[in-house]
Amino acid sequence: MLQGYDEQSLSEQTRKQNDMHSLSLDSVLEAVRQLRRALIKKGKATDLFSQLRGDGLESAIATIVQSFGNEFFYPNVASRAAHLLYFGVLRTSPRKTA
Repeated sequence: MLQGYDEQSLSEQTRKQNDMHSLSLDSVLEAVRQLRRALIKKGKATDLFSQLRGDGLESAIATIVQSFGNEFFYPNVASRAAHLLYFGVLRTSPRKTA
């Protein structure tokens, strides 16, 4: 999906998926810790990788499970994953100051 986004050839993922599991902040943080350890071990990341800033990750997780009228805003795993990545990058990137 990321490659499709980069190449501007991404098709919208609208298929509803009813068997999605909820994410918890604890399970996401554990997955990030495991990824961090693996990347540091391979020399692909440093201690700066995955440093949290505020409640951005928790907020992003809450955002991808929102619904209205029994319809999820992000109706499948693909759209949730893409938006979680987008929100994570957007909300955790340093802001440029004038």
